[in-house]
Amino acid sequence: MRLTKRKDYIRRSYIGLLIGLLTLPLAGQTRPKQPAPDSAAQTKAREYFYQGVLAQSSGRTMEAFDLLRHARALDPTDPAIAFMLGGNYAQQGMSDRALSLLEEAYGADSTNLTYARALSAGYIEAGRMQDALHINERLSAADPEDDDVRYRLIQLYARTGELKKGIQLATELQKRFQPMPEAYGQLTKMKIQLLALTKDSVAVGREYRTWAALYPEDRRPYYDWILHLFQTGGVKEAEKQLASDVRAGRISSGDATALRVHKYILQKDYPAAEAELVRLTPDKKIGADEKITLWLLLTKESQGSEGYTAGKYTPHIAELVAEYPDDLQVLRTYAQILRYEERYQEAYDLLAPKSKLHPSEEWIWSELLDAAIGLQSDSLTVVVARDARVLRPSTPRRAKALRASSVSSPTSMPSVVALRRPRLLTAFTSAPSRPTPRSPMC
Repeated sequence: MRLTKRKDYIRRSYIGLLIGLLTLPLAGQTRPKQPAPDSAAQTKAREYFYQGVLAQSSGRTMEAFDLLRHARALDPTDPAIAFMLGGNYAQQGMSDRALSLLEEAYGADSTNLTYARALSAGYIEAGRMQDALHINERLSAADPEDDDVRYRLIQLYARTGELKKGIQLATELQKRFQPMPEAYGQLTKMKIQLLALTKDSVAVGREYRTWAALYPEDRRPYYDWILHLFQTGGVKEAEKQLASDVRAGRISSGDATALRVHKYILQKDYPAAEAELVRLTPDKKIGADEKITLWLLLTKESQGSEGYTAGKYTPHIAELVAEYPDDLQVLRTYAQILRYEERYQEAYDLLAPKSKLHPSEEWIWSELLDAAIGLQSDSLTVVVARDARVLRPSTPRRAKALRASSVSSPTSMPSVVALRRPRLLTAFTSAPSRPTPRSPMC
């Protein structure tokens, strides 16, 4: 069972349900109203519709868009056409148009679970949590055994302030998830967050102890409990618990170091946090992604403090790259930092050899293009775009545009620079997308 956070709700629902529409009805659904035999317009609309579905499933988004618009013009009453066209709008980033079509499809056939799930996803992306909650309550009533829907309901209860309902539902699901340590852990962390919002510290502690008792070999509940104590001001209790767990072997020395990093950051003792992190770098028992998360957290929290300068911790992150030369997440973060510091030549030299080893990684080509543009080298930009096309045939649209612009005007930088989309260095403002027990997202 997957219990993950979604980043792009409409798109993922749309793509995941795309092929299913070719075989309507699905389980628990009713078939949309079929075109009347004597209606030439409706018959042609269905023809365009299925051609559009096939084009979309083959990745031909704009061709599918044209076909689905033709189908919609011929038969504006068919909910399946509205649904598919809405999904296509979503893929193009036009969420408002997408949502109105998904609402129309669901309104025409509210028994269709496909439409309901997609509309729920659309409401969540649009921030309409109360509307998403109503849809998911209906989905749960239709299939009480759908744990994904129930898990989503817990999140929505939290987002809409119905904490008691969320805690109650989480408690019910915990019994079901006990045979699955990973799922149980994720669910319990969510329940703990809800309990923390109610300021029930006794219940929070009870949840951590129960979690640890169920899975004594899992170090996460011990680690997370100590981190929670540090974050909520229980420093003395946290330090006492940390010492006890280290002696008992429940917390490793590396885990203890990472926890002290969090403690010093929370206390704004940034030099002490830096010293602990330096000691953590060579510890292979702690993952590279967790170390880079801590360095980025320290960078973010220490900005504006006494003694802080831009790039203060960059040499330490470079040491991490040297320690983990094949870790793409660490490499990507470091390349973004170099670009942020306008060290374009270093970024280019770092990534150029990696593009040959990992030609399918689109971010490498994107960063190489940014570095070439930063160096104000049209010739280098053309080389990167050409190599991207040779080594990775499905070159990103941005690389194709840059290549076309550079070739048509090899000496005109403005035409190239104009195509560069400004991007914030997200590494300094958020944790990696894959939360870990030591991640600040926990």
